[in-house]
Amino acid sequence: MAYAAIRAGQWLHDEKTLWEGRQLLEHVTSLDLHLTGLDVVDGAAGAIPALIQLEREYPSPALRSFIVQLADQLVSKADRSARGWSWNTITGGDHPNLTGFAHGVAGIVNALLEAYAFTQNPAYQEAAFHGLRYENSFFDQQQQNWPDFRLTGIQDPANGGGYAAGPTCSCAWCHGAPGIALSRLRGYELTLHPALKAEAVTAVKTTAAHSTWDQQQNFSLCHGLSGNAEVLLEAADILALAQYQQQAAAIGQAGQERYRTTELWATGLYNAYQLPDFMLGLAGIGYFYLRLTNPHVYPSVLLLR
Repeated sequence: MAYAAIRAGQWLHDEKTLWEGRQLLEHVTSLDLHLTGLDVVDGAAGAIPALIQLEREYPSPALRSFIVQLADQLVSKADRSARGWSWNTITGGDHPNLTGFAHGVAGIVNALLEAYAFTQNPAYQEAAFHGLRYENSFFDQQQQNWPDFRLTGIQDPANGGGYAAGPTCSCAWCHGAPGIALSRLRGYELTLHPALKAEAVTAVKTTAAHSTWDQQQNFSLCHGLSGNAEVLLEAADILALAQYQQQAAAIGQAGQERYRTTELWATGLYNAYQLPDFMLGLAGIGYFYLRLTNPHVYPSVLLLR
């Protein structure tokens, strides 16, 4: 909320909103870390990249200390195994810790690499690479994707063995190759590590191959076509691959043509209700079209960088 208010105040030249955002930002540093989740959607991994950006604009020892505390919490809460490090972000699930960006390892790795770039504390980079090792241990060569453990009852083999059957994979920002692509793209940007670039290329190719209406029958940012197209825009920028910008534009054009026919936007609820929500609904779809207009003026919200 502080990030949104500060950005809105800056873009609209609204001093009152900017001031309120900065007041919220000061309040953040007094929050109880024990009440903080771990993942991107509702925890430290989502907060860290936003707070780092704001601390660079409005330097504050208290805010810097809070960012360090959040990163330290991610390190301390890691489940450490022979596969690597992972995080239990969804309680009650009878499955391995999740891969992916929204609730899984990829989003936490992204936050840790941001924290490393911000503080130069090698413990954060080490934790991030342990997380990458865990996530990559589940990579499915046939599908060129990472499993969505919410969709399978298969247990993590005790001694690092394989699957009894092929894993079920999603292909969206929240779970699967698109969000994982963003984590690898940003990781490569921050570290220039060649393995991260190779993983990014693989994940982007899978995203590009699964970005048609038949495969993603909604247009939301969270788990729809505009979210996948966002990944292609970031890949076009970071990897200098113009074909992905062209594919993202084609997805945008297809969305407009579908709207002209149906007079409805297919939101992340998979029904005709025109949800105003950002991640699942119209606000996010509208922002995606601003991104297509000028991705450098309108930065990605799915990957704060």
